[in-house]
Amino acid sequence: MDLILNNDVVPAINQVEFHPYFQQSKAEEVMREYGVQMEAWSPLGHGGDVLLDEVLADIAGKYGKTVAQIILKWDIQRRIVTIPKSVHSERIDANIDVFDFQLSEDDMKKINALDSGRFIADLRDVELVKRLNELKIR
Repeated sequence: MDLILNNDVVPAINQVEFHPYFQQSKAEEVMREYGVQMEAWSPLGHGGDVLLDEVLADIAGKYGKTVAQIILKWDIQRRIVTIPKSVHSERIDANIDVFDFQLSEDDMKKINALDSGRFIADLRDVELVKRLNELKIR
């Protein structure tokens, strides 16, 4: 918000942690208000508990999709830019195979109800941010 109010150029996109357990609805609302596109960082919750969630598994079974595909489709239907990371070719192929179905309004609501405020990394922790920035990606 500070960046928007104190600069002439509004950012076009803001990448923030976003997945079914950490939806940041207030941040999404503010970004939409100012025309900033929200992009999901770690849309699959870093492959953690969210991929084992029973609600998501039930929805995935209903559509014949994986939990990851359901999450990615949920992002897309919420108009959240999502770029999942994978080095496995079968997962990369599966991640793009989300355009042949639509989640129902009821299923969207079920996923929205999973928001628990659980984040992967507390980026308010300055020391953690410093350590993360020291990591070298090859």
